[in-house]
Amino acid sequence: MAGRDDARRDLVERLKARRAALAQATLDAADAQVGKPALWPLPEPDAGDSGHQAPSSAPARAGRLVIHETEDGLAIHNPARRSWPQVLFLLFWLSFWWMGEAFALREIVRVPFVAALFLFVWLAVWTVAGAGVSLVVLWQMFGSERLIVVRGDVLHEFGIGPLRKTRHWPPGGAGGFAAAMGGKRRIVFTAGGRTRDFGIGLDADEIALALAAIRRHLPADPPPSS
Repeated sequence: MAGRDDARRDLVERLKARRAALAQATLDAADAQVGKPALWPLPEPDAGDSGHQAPSSAPARAGRLVIHETEDGLAIHNPARRSWPQVLFLLFWLSFWWMGEAFALREIVRVPFVAALFLFVWLAVWTVAGAGVSLVVLWQMFGSERLIVVRGDVLHEFGIGPLRKTRHWPPGGAGGFAAAMGGKRRIVFTAGGRTRDFGIGLDADEIALALAAIRRHLPADPPPSS
């Protein structure tokens, strides 16, 4: 039992190191092209070769998505879709929110009990609203999600800046990657007995590029039948 635990810890540590290297290469590689693989290990096939073929060098669309492929892994970096008009409007709204918050905090200790009770309820709702708007702004400015595949292991992480949540599934623990139905622009897959999703804000071309890359590294995960 101890030997199994040691082997598992060693595998997890090596996986974390490879994931970190792939993620960093995806973000920092100067020659990475948005919307297509930055690196592909297979050589161009001969004219008579009917085996694997390297992906096309021309991206279907130059979107936000960055796909980085190596011989043993895949990293897909999906930064948050940013709307500058919305961000600027919300920042303008937050400036008034701060003034209202400061006023209520100052007055709550000065007014009679009944008025203070009303201000307390109002302040609670106002604070929740401001926190929600702040999260929207922070997500658009610094949010991202990543899907990383290393030798069958699948990791999905998302968050804002350094604050990230990571899920990990061993080989065979995640599969069934497909485009979401019902107009949702996401990639759905099954892991841990649940349906999960990846690809916040992706468009149809970006979903197709990501699915093609995923299936190159999870060959046992076939496309859904039409």
